Amino acid sequence: MDVVLLDDEGYVGRYLLWDVPIPSIEEATLLAGPIVVAMEDELGAGRVAGVEVWHLRTRAQFFVPYNDAQGTLDELERVVARYID
Repeated sequence: MDVVLLDDEGYVGRYLLWDVPIPSIEEATLLAGPIVVAMEDELGAGRVAGVEVWHLRTRAQFFVPYNDAQGTLDELERVVARYID
């Protein structure tokens, strides 16, 4: 994440991608999961609106709401566990 922006709904993190293929919305949502956790730890519960994922080479942008990003944490844990075990 490169910056935290203040939105009408709360704080929004911005995550920049440039050297990877354009993500699907599902992949962008997975990427946003750990970011909302880190933002909430720093900024407090209930203050994070979501994460913008920008793919700089194509100028594609995704907005991932907090609840969607938070909802991927179990799946993300399983993905990481496959590489650790």
